Amino acid sequence: MSIADLSFIIGAVLFVSLNALASGRIEPGDGWSSWQIDLPSGTRTWCCIEGEDWRGKGRQCDLDRRSLSFTDFGTDGAARVYVRLEGGVLRDVRVYADACPVKSRQAVVDLGLRDTDASARFIATADIDHERLYPALVAHGNDVAAAELEARAVRSRGEERQQAWFWIGQLARPSAEAVLLRALDGANDDPEELIFALSQLPGDRGTDALLRVLKSASQDLETRKRALFWLGQSDHPRAQEAIATILN
Repeated sequence: MSIADLSFIIGAVLFVSLNALASGRIEPGDGWSSWQIDLPSGTRTWCCIEGEDWRGKGRQCDLDRRSLSFTDFGTDGAARVYVRLEGGVLRDVRVYADACPVKSRQAVVDLGLRDTDASARFIATADIDHERLYPALVAHGNDVAAAELEARAVRSRGEERQQAWFWIGQLARPSAEAVLLRALDGANDDPEELIFALSQLPGDRGTDALLRVLKSASQDLETRKRALFWLGQSDHPRAQEAIATILN
């Protein structure tokens, strides 16, 4: 066997191993584990708020604190998922920008790079409160997270469902308008939350969605009033034009 042949074999084995690592099953042990995920373009990432600016000297997100808060980090193309298991049961999850510094009294086992879809499916199994789970799903930025949020919005009630609508708007996948407008058209008792979620869509999308509601003959007067209110909160030129037309 030539050196060239040997180099090719080693390279092929390494390539297969790295791909297996990135897309293989996620099987963390008890305690804290973490893995990196690659993010779809435009995905929001966060760091934490620990009483003062986390960028201050020596500041780190404390995984051992029960409180959970976020501050925008921007987009750096990668995030890091932190999970804590007890007796094989997923008890906690955090997802921060990959560059966000963290600390814990326990060792954090690094599982390397993992497939983003597989990661979202894994944390979706967590039996934890929605205030912790929903942001972790949104931080994956993918269609798996969007589908999980929609499923939870459909089957849940009260605040859990209302928050699902909100986070669907924050995730802002291409399907978000269709999902939220379909819910608004159906027999739904969350019109205010749905309108607000539509208003939070980025760029032209929020304005376009609200204008669609405002002009819809199928929506009742109160729903259209809510759409008009949130249009009034927007500084988008088209929103201001629409309001000026109505007032004139």
